[in-house]
Amino acid sequence: MKHLIYCAVLLMGFSGITAEILLIRELLSVFSGNELSIAMVLANWLLFEAAGCLLAGIKKEGTGKSIRNFVLLTFLFCSSLLATIPLIRIVKNIMGIAIGESMGLYAMFVTSFLILMPAGMLHGALFTLSCRLLSHFHNEKKNLGGRVYGLEILGTIAGGVVCTWLLIPWGHTLKTVSFIFLFNMAVCLALVLLMYKKDSSCRKTAFWITPVFCCLIWLIFSGQIQRIHEISIQAQWQPHRLEVCRNSPYGSLCVLENKGQYLFFQDGVPVLITPIPDIPFVEKLAHLPLLAHPSPSHIMILGGGAGGLITEILKHPGVKSIDYTELDPMLFELLDIFSTPLTQAELKRPEVRIHAADGRLFLASSDTFYDLVFTGVSEPGTLQTNRYFTKEFFTLAQRRLKPEGILVLTLPGSMGYQNRELKDLGSSIFHTLGEVFPFIRVLPGDGKKIFLASPSADILELNAEKALKVLEERGMGAMQALPWHIEQPLHEGWANWFQHFVKDASTKINEDFRPVGMFYSIAYWNSLYAPDFGRFYGKLEHIRMDGIILFLLPLLLASGLHMAFSPRKIRSFIPLAVFSTGTCAMLFTLILIFAFQSVYGYIFSWIGLLIAFFMAGSALAVPVAEKWMKSIPQTFSLFYKTEIALAGLLCLLPLFIKGVQFLVNQAEMTGAANLLFLLLALSCGFITGIQFPLANRLYLEEKNDESRTAALFYGSDLLGGWLGGMAGGVLLLPVLGLYATCMVMLTLKLGLFLTALFLKFFYLPWR
Repeated sequence: MKHLIYCAVLLMGFSGITAEILLIRELLSVFSGNELSIAMVLANWLLFEAAGCLLAGIKKEGTGKSIRNFVLLTFLFCSSLLATIPLIRIVKNIMGIAIGESMGLYAMFVTSFLILMPAGMLHGALFTLSCRLLSHFHNEKKNLGGRVYGLEILGTIAGGVVCTWLLIPWGHTLKTVSFIFLFNMAVCLALVLLMYKKDSSCRKTAFWITPVFCCLIWLIFSGQIQRIHEISIQAQWQPHRLEVCRNSPYGSLCVLENKGQYLFFQDGVPVLITPIPDIPFVEKLAHLPLLAHPSPSHIMILGGGAGGLITEILKHPGVKSIDYTELDPMLFELLDIFSTPLTQAELKRPEVRIHAADGRLFLASSDTFYDLVFTGVSEPGTLQTNRYFTKEFFTLAQRRLKPEGILVLTLPGSMGYQNRELKDLGSSIFHTLGEVFPFIRVLPGDGKKIFLASPSADILELNAEKALKVLEERGMGAMQALPWHIEQPLHEGWANWFQHFVKDASTKINEDFRPVGMFYSIAYWNSLYAPDFGRFYGKLEHIRMDGIILFLLPLLLASGLHMAFSPRKIRSFIPLAVFSTGTCAMLFTLILIFAFQSVYGYIFSWIGLLIAFFMAGSALAVPVAEKWMKSIPQTFSLFYKTEIALAGLLCLLPLFIKGVQFLVNQAEMTGAANLLFLLLALSCGFITGIQFPLANRLYLEEKNDESRTAALFYGSDLLGGWLGGMAGGVLLLPVLGLYATCMVMLTLKLGLFLTALFLKFFYLPWR
């Protein structure tokens, strides 16, 4: 029986991490690929797990009732997870949000909060019930919380690896969830049958769980789950007709048809329109930079080239080659399936070389020098897109440009009104470009403005007269009469337009690990769709590292004084330390996820692996801690040493991340950089995970209640993780950046370390 309970706990951990990864996948598509939603999902999931864990620890019950309640909660958890997937897909329709329209952060928070509540609370309650259930069948009563914690982590590790390499490529989300449901019910049925003759509550449970198990088998193998999937995914894209929706390691790709137009969506964001694109904008985007260059021949397009841009570029007779990159190779497959005369002509031209690769990494490894580099990303609204608007990318692009080369990028904007958030966004990117390029020109437009940056002053000399002369020299007779939408931005009245509009706006530099461009972009969209919250969120940019540290210092001092005079010093200190370590654990996870996305641009295929390695470190910490624990003073000594180890990690992590980024930019070292990310995750997991069993042992000496102690520390750990996700992932990392966020947490951990040091020398010797 004991070993079957071990299997149930392992499966519980497997189901939890798989649920998180699948829910992140579904919600990313609804939230337009915004990685801050990852922080929200992880944080809210932890919050509800903590609530469920604490609530389940209130009441004790006997062996039979423990099995019955465990089985019932497992059934409810899997059922709620199965119902959540279709609900996520239609949530935009419920809220009245149009397809392709971004959701504000407030709407994202509320949506994820409400949707994750049932499954999260039920999964958290299962941890406490697992401890209680194991206590009925285990001879060793000490540290069962740490044992269950370690088993759950092992299941989490397996779930992260299997979900990444097997479940996601194998089938759609509903299919995966259905099989997880089936496996959980199989284990629960085995638990009930083993106790069938010994307990009446188990006999009653067997009467309803057996038909549930049979019903699941019928739903899966009769094709009903597949039917539900097709209905829900079609409802997600109403009123458009969904042609196909596929998942890949890089995200979700959907093709919609509307009145003969094909719309290609990647993680809910429109990336291509065929066969008739926005012709005025595409012509302006292609021809204005090409006319500003004296002799363009080698072109790089980093995404968004198909559907018109390549066609317009090739109208210039001097163009000899175009390197065109798209991150997801499946996009090229779908372009081939839903081909049009326009895309066929573009992609089969001999001058065009297609590369299924991340554009930034391809540019870093290329040995070609380009005349023009087009970034096909419209704004830095996510970490994946922000990496094309940072000082690091501009430096890379400048190195790959010829002396008269031009970098071309676009941002939202209009020729008239611009609100404060839009000004800050444009000004931040303008000043970031100015850190690298001596000459910058901004061309206005309704909807989007075009930025040209170059080592040469040629871009400043382009006007309507010069454009016509270049057209004549190149023999482009079809455009001898310059279209108005191309001539208008060249009017001399717009020369100083941008500098005027961004006067007194933000001058902050956008960087890979301080993505203020993403912050301003999110603030802009929040100001449009949630004005009140948008104004509040926009003011958060004024938060400073030193201000937060000055706020923390008196709190730490008051907390230290309270513990110094408290008769239950360890019972006051340990939960607070575990809470702060939970905050660090979540921040470490998000730092690794965000850093990986900023460096590579395809975090989706690595979320499961990074979390799995983080949990592997935590799992490794459990037996190590149990081996080291021999006496209370020694255990407390180890505990406060973990505090200083965490402080050291907070100091070194930014340096490690920078080092990994350097290796990535060396083409031959990319594999080593991948391995280092996984090793960093393993190390962070070990240092944060080792505190849980230590805390459990120390607290049990004060209060011998295994299940409640486990619930207290598991809940404290998860609540700290929620704070780390919401405050750290949504606010500190985007605004303060990687280094300052680590320094804020370093202040907190050093304060707790000093408190632990005080307790060691002035309290423990007297016990």
